[in-house]
Amino acid sequence: IDLGSSPGGWTQALHFKAGTKKVLSIDPGILAERVINLRGIKHCRHDFTSKIAENEIKSFAPFSLVVCDACADASDIIPMITNSFNKIHATVKEEDQDKMFLLTKPSAMVVTIKMPSRSSNNQTKNLKQVQNQLSESGNVMANWSGSDKTEFKIVHLFANSETERTLIITFY
Repeated sequence: IDLGSSPGGWTQALHFKAGTKKVLSIDPGILAERVINLRGIKHCRHDFTSKIAENEIKSFAPFSLVVCDACADASDIIPMITNSFNKIHATVKEEDQDKMFLLTKPSAMVVTIKMPSRSSNNQTKNLKQVQNQLSESGNVMANWSGSDKTEFKIVHLFANSETERTLIITFY
């Protein structure tokens, strides 16, 4: 699943590089033609926190990989994902006892953290806030896959801009 997918770079990478047969791509924006025409791509043109997107997520679950490069500030993205996935997970468990989980075990999430300021003090503050959010919601996230262990790592990848970092969450 690709949250905040437009124009479709991650969706395309999941399709070709990860060998994923089906990719749910969620963004109110338009996907590039080269992406939307790929076999196995389902584009939901809504915000991933919308009821329509939540229903699509629920119908495609469980997922082995979640990527998110949504246009949201560092302080907002973890609560957005957590709130949305908590609602979906609760209904998945309630409605379909065979599914039970939103994520497979093992699974991973790769989230781009976008910091609104270039100042190192603000970046440090934003990253600390994300780390605090993760420690508060770590057990809840583990419930999405029935995981015994969840690891969080924040890295600065070559593809990240000066004001971006990548959060990698692994569920075992």
